[in-house]
Parts: sequence; C-alpha cells; structure tokens
Amino acid sequence: MTRFKIGVVKNPEEIPSLQEFDERDEIADSSFPIQEERDGESLRKGFRDPYYEDGDDDTQEFFYFDCVIETLEKNTRLDEDGNDLEHHVQSRDTMHFILLPDGRFIYESAKNVGPGNALRLLLGEIPEIESDITIPHSVLRNYYFDKDEVSKVVVNGIESDDDPEEYTEPVRSILRTGRMLESTTFNTGDFETNLRESDLVGSFIDHGNVKFIKGSDEDTNTKAVSNNGWVRFYLPTDRDVVERSRLIHRKVRPILDDVI
Repeated sequence: MTRFKIGVVKNPEEIPSLQEFDERDEIADSSFPIQEERDGESLRKGFRDPYYEDGDDDTQEFFYFDCVIETLEKNTRLDEDGNDLEHHVQSRDTMHFILLPDGRFIYESAKNVGPGNALRLLLGEIPEIESDITIPHSVLRNYYFDKDEVSKVVVNGIESDDDPEEYTEPVRSILRTGRMLESTTFNTGDFETNLRESDLVGSFIDHGNVKFIKGSDEDTNTKAVSNNGWVRFYLPTDRDVVERSRLIHRKVRPILDDVI
C-alpha cells in the first residue's frame, strides 16, 4: 500500500491562487530543469503530471503534481584488490503532492523528497509548515465505526480512568484486562470475517489507545490509518493523472477534514 500524510502551511495567505499554478508555463510543461551540478553530475528538480481541479459539488478545489528530485547517494564497492571504493549513484525520487487553497496538503511517503521540496518548487521557498500531524482518537474511532468491514485493529493498552465496576460486560473485563497489556492486536488474517461485528473490538476502540485500523471501502480499495498520521491504500499504477489525483484526494480527504 502507498502511504500518505497530511500537513498545513501555517500562513496560507502566502499561497497564490491554485489556478495561477496551472497557468505557469514551467509547471504546465512539466518542466524538469537542471538545478545544480554536483561531483560532475547534473541534478534536476521539477514537476510531472500537474493537474488543477477547479472543484464542484463532489470534490474540492486542489492542485496536484508529482514532485521529482534527483539526488546523489554514496555507495561503496570493492575494487580488484578488495579495497572499499566509494562512489556516487544518481537516483530519482518521486512524491505525489496535493495542495488545497486553504494551505492544507497531502503528501506521499517518499525517499529523499518531502513536502518542503514540493512547496519550494511551487513558491520559490519553503514556508512555515506543520507536516508531522497525528490522528486523534476521536477520528480513529469514527473511521472504525464508519467502515463496513475491518480486518485489523491494534490498540496500545487502556488509558481510561473509568471504574470497571460501573460498566457491564464486555467493557468491565476490557477495562480490567486492557490495563495489564502493552498492546492488543485483532487480526482476521485469512479468515473472511469482519471485526466490525465484534462488540468486544468495538469496546476496545471506545476505551483504548487506538494505534492502527485496517478496513475496506465500498469499492474494495483497502485503506488503513495510524495514529501517527499515515493513511495507507492501494494506488493503481494504470490510472491517468486525473483519476490518480482524485483517488488520492477522495481517500485522504475524510481524515484531512476531521484533523485540520
């Protein structure tokens, strides 16, 4: 599954209209210019597959593009005499990125490239951002109960101060036992079963410190969310830029709207 996270530009007034990005020649042409020379290698940074969604009744306005960064990585190999020989290997890394008009953004987990790289390409500098946003318990709980099917849940113990004797079963036993456990995992594995049908799991969701939930959407595209902010789902490689950007936005938007 591909991993995405959310963030926000703290001063969104610094961002021009998203339509302006769509009209810039260097973006519209998927410009990929040489940015620097290092150790005799030409390194490039630029845009690929830019797309402007003007928004309608079904979707928000957003600007999407792939941020592409070339880097040099140190590598070591043995020469003919068995000595370590250090050299550099050029790599190209790509990150899917979506920016909304209010400064919120969605970015893919990618090696050597992050949201700061994407915003520098768009704005010429890196604005003040918050990109390490966690998902609170209330949002994870809603995610669980909104799902038709759930196949895995991880709960990091019970932190509630509630008196177990004030509850009926199974909550009473959950409060007692959960406080003895560092972590509890419910996983259907290869069984065609659904954790949403379990009152026990639902009670752990209500009272526990939820770490991870994996469920299925109506279109069977599996999605998982973690309390550390990551949203995971399968991103087909055969989609064009319009379908791909709308799918990413549609999958992450519920979490984005609830958290920021």
